[in-house]
Amino acid sequence: MIDSIGRARIWSRNRLPLEPKFPSIRDATEELKLRSTVLDGEIVALDEEGIPRRGRLQELVTPVDGIQVAATLEKRGIALFRLAKEKGLEGIIAKRKRSMYQPGQRSPDWLKIKSRPQQEFVVGGFTEGKGSRKHFGALLLGAYRDGKLRYFGHSGSGFTEKGLKEAVDRLKPFFTDKSPFVNPPKIPEKIQWVKPVLVCEVAFAEWTQDGELRQTAFLGWRDDKSSEQVVLE
Repeated sequence: MIDSIGRARIWSRNRLPLEPKFPSIRDATEELKLRSTVLDGEIVALDEEGIPRRGRLQELVTPVDGIQVAATLEKRGIALFRLAKEKGLEGIIAKRKRSMYQPGQRSPDWLKIKSRPQQEFVVGGFTEGKGSRKHFGALLLGAYRDGKLRYFGHSGSGFTEKGLKEAVDRLKPFFTDKSPFVNPPKIPEKIQWVKPVLVCEVAFAEWTQDGELRQTAFLGWRDDKSSEQVVLE
């Protein structure tokens, strides 16, 4: 955090002051000549080639309950992925061994390989709830292709009762009478259309032959993404 006079303060996640431990980072931050600014990041120790020093970390950290250096496997990624999928785990992380740390950007040298496909989708509406299901039945999901928003499926699982109400409250300001999809779904349920503004993340089993999602589950909202960024090739 940089205050109104340009003085840097470094805080841990638990609000502990860190500038006494990292004076060089404090000095470098003050050289940015910023005022009243909050920066979020990670402190990484690099070797002379710009590679994070994992070996040194293993020397320093004695594993205890809740803290340990994660194990790695080389040249066995496929087997590890199959095991993660078999155990119902989310997936694995893969990293190019000699990759360099690239501050401020995502690197293709780090990959999150999920055992169940996940994808961001634009919410273009929702169906009416049935029976004891309150608030709504399922979200109608779409993504842009060739510059047009296309419908790809729906998702109704993954919500708590509170989550259903919060979803409707979030969508309510964007209610509209017109479908945002170029190929609106032909379903018997009553639909409330919404403007294509909000983005959510959904897990699914597979794509059907008709190009729609199968066995979906809502994972959460993606407030960090704009709807225009949700593109399927």
